[in-house]
Amino acid sequence: MGIQAVLLAGMAVSSLASAGFTIMQSRQNMAQIRANQAWANYQQNLEKEYEKQRMAQKQLRLMSEQRARTGAKGTQFSGSPLLVIQEDLEEYENELTWLDRINFAKQSARSSEAQGLISQERTKQYASAFEGVTGAASAGFQYSQL
Repeated sequence: MGIQAVLLAGMAVSSLASAGFTIMQSRQNMAQIRANQAWANYQQNLEKEYEKQRMAQKQLRLMSEQRARTGAKGTQFSGSPLLVIQEDLEEYENELTWLDRINFAKQSARSSEAQGLISQERTKQYASAFEGVTGAASAGFQYSQL
């Protein structure tokens, strides 16, 4: 009866230790998911800022070319050239708005995906804790039957 009690105690401890290790691993996975999401968002923000700078330089060149053409013609800034510049600026602002919307949508999708993965990890934690407790309880029950 002594060796059986030791084996059952070992089974209970093993069950709880296994659950503890699984929970610790799951917490590390959750931290890694959050870090990956933060890094991807950071990278995407850098890309967005680079794209904004590229678009601004393109717009600046376009406006400079338009001013040079108008100046070369010797016309005053009124009427048609100003309307063209205004339309170009509106198009530029619209592109910036869409760039922000696309960035927001990508980050929202990434956030949803990360939350889904974190939820899976939490489910693993609860299942592991439940298995650990039931394993220890089973060992305790078997011990009481000795």
